[in-house]
Amino acid sequence: MGTFLFGMARRAISAGYGYFSVQIARIRCSLCPSGKETEYIAWGDRNASDADKQEAAALLTQLVERDHPEHRVDRYEGMTLEDLRLRSR
Repeated sequence: MGTFLFGMARRAISAGYGYFSVQIARIRCSLCPSGKETEYIAWGDRNASDADKQEAAALLTQLVERDHPEHRVDRYEGMTLEDLRLRSR
């Protein structure tokens, strides 16, 4: 099961993560005002299946919108798919 990182688009992700190099989604909170251009990027493990990547992107989007307006990158960083499933319940 892959591990997923979450980072802001305007902030570089550290090269130290190495194998977390597959971008799986660009996520914006649909509840934020249109003038606020905060965008998040989800990065996945290179070995994660396409189904896992799609599920993780959907769950991360759900979490961001549920946490509006308190969504921050550090709330979602470095979770496994199982962590995402548990947090989205």
